[in-house]
Amino acid sequence: MRRTALVLMLIFASTESTPAQIPRFKDGPDPELLSLNTCDPSGNIDEIPFEPESVSIEDWLKERETRQIPMDMTIRGPELRMDQQTSVVYLATLHLKNTKAAQDRKVVFFVGVDGADGNRLTETSVHAVSVPPQTRGEFDLSVRGCIYFRPGNYSLWIAAYDESTGKHSVQRQNVRVPELKKDPLPLMESRLPSVRFPDYTPEETELSKTIPTTLFLPVSNKRELAVDIISLRPSLRDGIGPLTQMALKDSSISVITLDLDAQKVVYDSRATGTFDFSDMLKAAELHKDDDRTIDMSDLLNRRDSAGYLRKFIEERIKISDGKMHVTFVLSSPMTFERGADMSAIQLDPNCECRLFHIRMFPFGRDDVEKILKSPLSRRLEVNSALEFRKALASIVRDLETF
Repeated sequence: MRRTALVLMLIFASTESTPAQIPRFKDGPDPELLSLNTCDPSGNIDEIPFEPESVSIEDWLKERETRQIPMDMTIRGPELRMDQQTSVVYLATLHLKNTKAAQDRKVVFFVGVDGADGNRLTETSVHAVSVPPQTRGEFDLSVRGCIYFRPGNYSLWIAAYDESTGKHSVQRQNVRVPELKKDPLPLMESRLPSVRFPDYTPEETELSKTIPTTLFLPVSNKRELAVDIISLRPSLRDGIGPLTQMALKDSSISVITLDLDAQKVVYDSRATGTFDFSDMLKAAELHKDDDRTIDMSDLLNRRDSAGYLRKFIEERIKISDGKMHVTFVLSSPMTFERGADMSAIQLDPNCECRLFHIRMFPFGRDDVEKILKSPLSRRLEVNSALEFRKALASIVRDLETF
């Protein structure tokens, strides 16, 4: 048993005068924490080292439940995410009390999953924190995170240990993940473990974001393809992971993110020759910091964001290196300045190219749709993770006709 790379949200709150970020959970765990539609880690208490071999956790787990420390456990899910992982979000909250200043009070959470037969399916995720010594009165300490599952029956368990008292608690909840009905891509997760913790950006990036899990998405295209995946918002990552994992024959895939307001390429994988999801996220973060100051020329240029988009797509499609060029544009609904030229993109009807416009959660007015309308384009509207899965299956079928 060892500490995994998983980082979860640890939340501290007190009923006394000590400043706290959230109030004590009067009626159990805060439902808003479970409603967060993200598996990205975050927290307000730094973790500290802990040797899990120093406690008898395997002996604790022989009993289904132990309540030496008051602990609530709640799970939500399973839920299919846009990155095509089926996630279960969990939250465990310890109810603790300090009657006097406590020094070096260490509390540890352990998280894992067993199969229906009782066999361990994951490594044990270990998360230890030191309770701030100035804490007084009653307080709650919580751990939140998510786990990815394939269809099946499981037992998710969380154990907690208070080093100052030597007490521990264990709770389990059964998790049933059903098969998707009429799954359009039934083999997509076939090469993955039945249960796994999310993968995260490397620590040196200082991002604390999930990165895509490897999927099995073969495409039997007949021609060599040059694929561009273009996101019209630097921070929009929904859909990019699965699209980049299409296993095309003798083809290339590039990823570009644009800021249409600034009329700027924020990230282009062609600059390094290979796509790296963490690099794309880092570029978006750096751009967000740079975008806090805007000069007058940028404000004037924003009036022609529609023209910038049209020209960028037209010029990009011409670069194919002798391959058929396939462009995916991912966007949420966007509107441009009043009076902007919304004329449609001009593509040579004889060009070796295709354009897919993937509209993510297409509610309200969308000017991008007008610009990308073409006899050589196809629009796909995505309102949910399942719809995106169906769109992926449809895209694969289309690419296999090329």
